[in-house]
Amino acid sequence: MTVEQVYETWSIADAPELTEANYSLGGRTALHVALTTAIKQTGKRLSNLPVDDQPDHVMVTLTDSKESTSETPPETVRELIEIKQEGAN
Repeated sequence: MTVEQVYETWSIADAPELTEANYSLGGRTALHVALTTAIKQTGKRLSNLPVDDQPDHVMVTLTDSKESTSETPPETVRELIEIKQEGAN
């Protein structure tokens, strides 16, 4: 299962508006895989920043449908989110 990363490290105010020209549906939604990948990669990247430069909130997830193809169980996603909420990188 692959996850396509479209944008990285954009503030929501600076992110481009999604249009038919710059966003298309992929047809296979592996939401749990996308979330766990994003959480792990973002945590790794943020851990290299000084604490004062780390944002308070970091994730917006868009999906074209319901969860349908993840091999990652929802419990794994929930555990990662709880770890991040507790302040761990």
